[in-house]
This record gives sequence, C-alpha cells and structure tokens, in this order.
Amino acid sequence: MSPTLINIFKKEWQNLSDFNIFFIREICKLLQIKDVKFFKSSDLNLAGDKKNGELLVNMCNYLNCDHIINGPKSIKYIDLELLKKNKIKFSIMSYENKLRLGKKNFSIIDDIFNFGLNKNLYLKKDNYLNYL
Repeated sequence: MSPTLINIFKKEWQNLSDFNIFFIREICKLLQIKDVKFFKSSDLNLAGDKKNGELLVNMCNYLNCDHIINGPKSIKYIDLELLKKNKIKFSIMSYENKLRLGKKNFSIIDDIFNFGLNKNLYLKKDNYLNYL
C-alpha cells in the first residue's frame, strides 16, 4: 500500500468532514492534481439559508464560481432555478467510468489500485453530464 494511503488510514479522526478533506487532498497529491484550493463553508462566514440554496449561491459568488459539479443524489436538494437565476451552471457526475467494465460502487481508491495513477483516466470532461 502506498505511503499516502497509509497516512490516510493510520490517523485517528474526530469527525468525518476532517477525514474527507484530508482524504481528498491526499488523493489530489497522489494524482498530481495541483492548483486546487479547498474551502470549508464554515470558514467563509457567509450568510444564507442552506435549505433553500442561498448559502450555495453566496459561496459561489464569493469564490467567483460559475459552475458546480456534484453527485447524482444532490439533485434532490439543489434548487436549479435559483442557480439558473444566478447564472451558475450545474452538472451531475456520472460514475459510469468506461474503465470499470460495468462494475458499480467503485471508489477512487479502487480505480487507483486497478488502473494506476494516470489522472487522465479519471478526470475526463465526458465523466460528467451537463444538467443546466
């Protein structure tokens, strides 16, 4: 197992969000994905209701973001009209990676072990579907 993955799993975590942030940063390093900034919404101190999407729009405006790419289940709680009104594009990830040969429920760790560290295999533009 790689030292990066060992670092991820040997540390004791107090909460899931800290684990997720660390995990994503380590995977980015492993795949040599650079120039990525990470923010916790709680650190931005922005106003807005989470339930109606105001906070999401305020975060996008604060970070000069005009495109959100999210998982398929997020469509249940995303106000697409609010995003459209604020000129924010929304796309849904497709987890149907052609390399996986029809297998579902793979994680990025499965991909790395099965297909190596070539980020171009995972980060293709056709791996997400435009929704707005």
